[in-house]
Amino acid sequence: MDSLWIKLRSIEKTPSSEWTHPLGYLAAHLLLLSESDELRLTVDGRLQYLPPGGVFIGLPGQLLHVPSAEHDGELYIVRFDALEETEDGKGAMKRDDGLMQPAGVLPLPDARSAEAVEICRRAEREWLGGGPEGGLRSQAAFLELLALLQEHAVRGLPADNESLSRVRAHMERHFDRNLTIDELAEMAGLSRYYFMRQFKTNYGVSAMDYLTELRISKAKMLMEQSGLKLREIASLVGYSDEFYFFRKFKQQVGIPPATYIRNRRRRVAAYSFPNIGQLLALQIVPFAAPMDHGWTDLYRRKFRFDIETKLSHEYEFNLEALRAARPDCIIGVDLFLPKREQDRIREIAPTLFVPWLDEDWRGHLRLIADFLEMPEEAETWLRDYDRLAARTREKIRPLVGRDKVLLAHCDRDGCHVYGRHTVAGVLYEDLAIAAPERVLDIVVREHVSIQELAQFGADRILLMLPGGDDVAEAWARLTESDRWQREAVGLAGRVTPIALWPWFDYSAYAQRLFLENLPSLLSSSPSGPERSVDDR
Repeated sequence: MDSLWIKLRSIEKTPSSEWTHPLGYLAAHLLLLSESDELRLTVDGRLQYLPPGGVFIGLPGQLLHVPSAEHDGELYIVRFDALEETEDGKGAMKRDDGLMQPAGVLPLPDARSAEAVEICRRAEREWLGGGPEGGLRSQAAFLELLALLQEHAVRGLPADNESLSRVRAHMERHFDRNLTIDELAEMAGLSRYYFMRQFKTNYGVSAMDYLTELRISKAKMLMEQSGLKLREIASLVGYSDEFYFFRKFKQQVGIPPATYIRNRRRRVAAYSFPNIGQLLALQIVPFAAPMDHGWTDLYRRKFRFDIETKLSHEYEFNLEALRAARPDCIIGVDLFLPKREQDRIREIAPTLFVPWLDEDWRGHLRLIADFLEMPEEAETWLRDYDRLAARTREKIRPLVGRDKVLLAHCDRDGCHVYGRHTVAGVLYEDLAIAAPERVLDIVVREHVSIQELAQFGADRILLMLPGGDDVAEAWARLTESDRWQREAVGLAGRVTPIALWPWFDYSAYAQRLFLENLPSLLSSSPSGPERSVDDR
């Protein structure tokens, strides 16, 4: 943070029951400190709670809604700017909307909370006193508060995490440079391979993939705002070869740059999470979509800068967000929304609610394509999918033979076995892999005990586990549990643990992703962790 300049814009104190933040985007950094009340925040569509004595730091561009609290405890509202000094040696400043750390909800222990409240009182008192000296003292007190929060955040992190955080901030500032793994590892003070492993463990993506995400995200912003040629944009984001930039863009986003620009002119809202994957198959990145589900992590990483309006699981929040966003059209799922809420959504823009139980994922895709007047695009995508399925059938034949394969998911509540109207349909319908007889009667899923899994008569079980990218750790936790050791008799040698995401939602995009990765999953040895998954 050496090059970061902080400018206090305002500070006020008010009863928390009398203050609200209507749904809207933050124009500046916002700090909230609630002395004795819990605050309910919805940030970019994700519901969060600020505990009494805790601090929230919001960043410019975030979509925020804060209703009033129930009681009358003191609430401090601080607005400030973060500016970064440019590197041209001329002392110029540029606004920094994303490098302010720490950010988000920051719970504080009682002693730190009391200290933070006292600093806020002093800062507010000096601010109200007016005059140049009052402004300076208030600014000094606010910097003291940020230092306290930074110290608390850093103390809670292992040394490796702190160094990785510095490296990531460096990447976010200088993604247009020719950054190498060796350079980044040296900056972190770690060996090359330990740095690569730790970065992936901490952030869920490799360092080079994260660098690509930063570059492509900036490129997309320039495409929409600058009017520059693609060759110029490629150079500005760190690619000297424009054709290499085109390839990386398509690999990251799934569509070529020119198609992306053309389809972004349509403001399509995806109300429900499967609608994201349905639209991506039509080469449309929605401008509004839900980002508060665990299974949208892949979409959040790839498209967090494209999704201008983040939706949530709250009806009122979504209604107000869509009214403000004014989409050209809205795609939803009938099963996920009561009829009354569907009618309210239809008042905003032309809307299609996909009949979830009446059609499979192919039917869903065709209905959406017809609604958007893109039937040829859907049929082209489906033909390409069928060709990939045919190639994959040949590839996996020696891996599977006549084995009966089961797809299941285990968590603390037990297990679920999945049927043809889920990602398991890729196995049984697209690849003609044999299914255990009992599975043929399952349309979506059936809740079973661990003990019952062995009774399905499957030769192989692909077992989806929660735990993000660390499947091995999740598998170890499960197999070392008393419940597994007590109930999993008969499963030894038949289970291949795999990640739960990113193919959990039932959409064209997720089905293809699962199809692409199946050869790797099926070549893994049973009762061992999956090989690396390509989540392109």
